[in-house]
Amino acid sequence: MLRSLDELLLELEQSIESDAQRASYEANLGTATRVAAALPLVHRTGHERQVEPWHRILYGGMLRASDATEEERQCGWTRAAYFFLGSAAYPHGDIAFVLAPQATGGFAGSFSPFDSGALACG
Repeated sequence: MLRSLDELLLELEQSIESDAQRASYEANLGTATRVAAALPLVHRTGHERQVEPWHRILYGGMLRASDATEEERQCGWTRAAYFFLGSAAYPHGDIAFVLAPQATGGFAGSFSPFDSGALACG
């Protein structure tokens, strides 16, 4: 279900069928890699259902992972905090934290081009 970014990229590379597709892929790979590496990670927060006010994040310097939804439990997660590459995918939350990709500091995580509902469905 969940795969590393390297696995997803390998699958993409393996899907290239023609010489023209391969040439286009190779010509644009460097630029695409630089763009992706420069995009920020975005976390949305600050909504009515939050237990604590959003500004506590600034005081403590930490995001609190939410208890898993049914879909997240089906994916094998117990808690989750979401970040999106480049922009927030969902319109929930009045506040957006924008972080450099290096801010993850090697924390464990996973990457998916799908939301937890789609992952739970396979």
